[in-house]
Amino acid sequence: MSSEGVPSLAGNWGALYVFGIITSALWGAGTVQLYLYYDIFRKTDPRALKAQVFVAWTLDTIHQILFVYSLYKVLVINFGNYANLAINSKEILSSNFVTAFVCALVQVFFVRRVWALSRKNRILTGTCIVLALAQFAFIIAYFALTISFELVEEITVYINLARAVCAVSAVTDSFLSCSVAYLLLQSRSGFARSDSAIHRIVVYAISTGIITGVCEVASLVTAFSLPGTFVYIAFFLALPKLYINSMLASLNSRQGIRRDFEPASYRTSMMPVDVQFTSTTASKPMEFAGATTVRASEEVELKPVQGCASGLTYDDKRSGEDPYGYRDDKSGPSKDFNNKSSQFRTSNINGA
Repeated sequence: MSSEGVPSLAGNWGALYVFGIITSALWGAGTVQLYLYYDIFRKTDPRALKAQVFVAWTLDTIHQILFVYSLYKVLVINFGNYANLAINSKEILSSNFVTAFVCALVQVFFVRRVWALSRKNRILTGTCIVLALAQFAFIIAYFALTISFELVEEITVYINLARAVCAVSAVTDSFLSCSVAYLLLQSRSGFARSDSAIHRIVVYAISTGIITGVCEVASLVTAFSLPGTFVYIAFFLALPKLYINSMLASLNSRQGIRRDFEPASYRTSMMPVDVQFTSTTASKPMEFAGATTVRASEEVELKPVQGCASGLTYDDKRSGEDPYGYRDDKSGPSKDFNNKSSQFRTSNINGA
């Protein structure tokens, strides 16, 4: 059979086929992370957070179904029908609508983290919100303008809008990741163990932002270099999976990070130190034998908070904010360990 007149699939449906395999693997990884999340944190995390995670995963599942069905429809059902290759896939265009909401839900999670870590800094948080809304608006606009097109070549009319979507998405993710990393580094307490855990969280924040950012930049570059192909669309179709995995990885990492703080939470029972708690309500300090003095300006209970990044937050007897933007309601209010109203100072017993 002659191959003359047979269109090449490499740059269009071939690219989508390859990314269909990749996104299926990423969806599976996200599903495993979802199971681990509910297995570990189902009793500690608030219902709103658990619902947010489930809705985001459900939308991502719908996105994957649309993607896989579009491949099956073109490559299997219409196999040999070359004229069908020039027709737009409504399923792929519709998946952009789902992508907008998956990205929005995950961005809400990270914006809440910035809000809490920055201690309600309205300028920084507002900037994050504006960028997230811009990303959502650009994706919805691209979907609304292209869903009615019948032919593939018509999509190139809005190639500049597709480039804008990729650029805004990359800027949004980079800004959010850098904001979280900066705020976490600012919250370092000076204790080696807690600082080590904070550095681990910073690595998580930057790495997840880099992964999504690289994918968005790759989509932007291919939108400029290969505008007549589906390569840039293929990169963009992987975004919801990367978003879901980054959010779940961030949530599930709390279990390992919490272990780094547990010994410090009970330091008085494990180390020979002289601990002196000076309270505004106590008549005299409490002392223990040892070589170090610890003073607190107010009465504080050093107890890790369940359901959040332990070590960054500790219980005290007043209301407070969880640096991660969520907390277990059963465990009571939480507060930043390095809060100015609850600072600890260590000094040699022979010194100041």
